Amino acid sequence: MKKVSMMLAIAGLGAATLMTACDSGSTEAKKPSKAEECAAGVSTECMVGEWSMKGFASKDGGAMHPGYDYTSAPGKLTFTDDGQFKVDIPTGAPSEFTSVDCNPIYGTWSVDAGVLTMTTKMRNLCMATKVFTGSPKITVGATVDMDLGQLFFLYNATDEASDRAGYTEVFSISAQ
Repeated sequence: MKKVSMMLAIAGLGAATLMTACDSGSTEAKKPSKAEECAAGVSTECMVGEWSMKGFASKDGGAMHPGYDYTSAPGKLTFTDDGQFKVDIPTGAPSEFTSVDCNPIYGTWSVDAGVLTMTTKMRNLCMATKVFTGSPKITVGATVDMDLGQLFFLYNATDEASDRAGYTEVFSISAQ
């Protein structure tokens, strides 16, 4: 009888432990999706992550520039939560930007009241210290798209005034 009581006590303890483990998981808050973090526009939470550099999109209609469309082999813009960023230039960009002397580009970033500030660090031969301050357009759909409103990282990839005036750099990140 003593053995049966002991076995029942052990089984009961195991069941209680299992129920506690299952119950404790239900009290944890689910991390919001990137779509939820970006729904209100530019914020620190929205920016953190690895964004794909899609290329140059037309300011007047969003069509990608045929010479600067990197959607099939995008570069990466990674914002970390410690205020640093890194840009890996797309392999299809002009060769002087993809060389080891120019790629990657590093810098610091911050968001204040919906305004993104990025400052590049003097890290390479192709991009001196440069500052972007603005409110990129954030569009939430199947992906979250970020339109800088201008050419910044690859501004010098073209010397065509019409490209510089008429195109913007566009990035995307999974909405999940």
